Amino acid sequence: MFARLTVYACALILIATGAAMLLNGPLWYELTPGVTMTGPYNPHFVLDIGFAFLTSGAVLGIGAWMGARPLMIAGLSWPALHAGLHMVGLVTMGPASAAALWTEVLGVIAPVFAAGIALAYIPVLSPGFGGRNLQHRLTEHFERHWSYDASYLHEIIEMAPDTMVRFQTFQGLAAYQGAAPPLLIAGATLGAMLEEDCGPCAQLTVDMLLARGVSPSVVRALIEGGWDQVDEAAALGFRFAQALMRRDETVQSLRDTIQRQYGQSAALAVAYAVMVARSYPLLKRALGLDQACLQLQVDGHAQMVRQS
Repeated sequence: MFARLTVYACALILIATGAAMLLNGPLWYELTPGVTMTGPYNPHFVLDIGFAFLTSGAVLGIGAWMGARPLMIAGLSWPALHAGLHMVGLVTMGPASAAALWTEVLGVIAPVFAAGIALAYIPVLSPGFGGRNLQHRLTEHFERHWSYDASYLHEIIEMAPDTMVRFQTFQGLAAYQGAAPPLLIAGATLGAMLEEDCGPCAQLTVDMLLARGVSPSVVRALIEGGWDQVDEAAALGFRFAQALMRRDETVQSLRDTIQRQYGQSAALAVAYAVMVARSYPLLKRALGLDQACLQLQVDGHAQMVRQS
């Protein structure tokens, strides 16, 4: 907590400095010790530096709240260079005055130095104050939007909110498409899900695929195993995902087909799609939250899951 507060304090100093420069540059110029000795007031220069302070502080503060180290480093990069410049000036030319010395040390150098040390102690991807409530609200929005019971996610958020952030970050792998056509990914996603689950998670996957523009007829045909009724890419992705999860001997030939037709990046995209699709039902089952199979609803029509 102390480490995060230290970074917050540095971010506030940066933001306050930037805001003062932007809102009343002449007053900042007159009241800040040592500044008037650097040359005449330049409104354009002051505005430029004000924006740099303001942006750096905002990025640093947001990064600290999210526990996102790359963001914190990005937010601290310009202030660190700025502080380094002031340190060189103090060593080579000395302070302009005693008041200027304290301003530079306490207002420029020390906060950046302290934040640079403190950010290493902030838990990675662990949300700060209010983060747990925000996660609950976002999950509730997800539930309402997709008519999905995510009670188990609320339980995880209460127990270990930082692990929820990491889990959701992992889900981002599914955004990678490579050279894979959309239907190849759609088929792989549905195939992996139906092999892992035939309950609420499967229904959620069906709803999401339909929302992404996948034809209901394609979804129904894949569920029924009607390969000849769908685009070749959709059938290939579906068959590969199920063969992969069943450790079927056909998986190698199906992978070779994907690579030959669409390239290695498509094979990686399909692998990510399978991993992400199965993660939610696998997590639920590991937590003892198995649920019975459902009659899936595809565009308002009941669809039985084909049993292999």
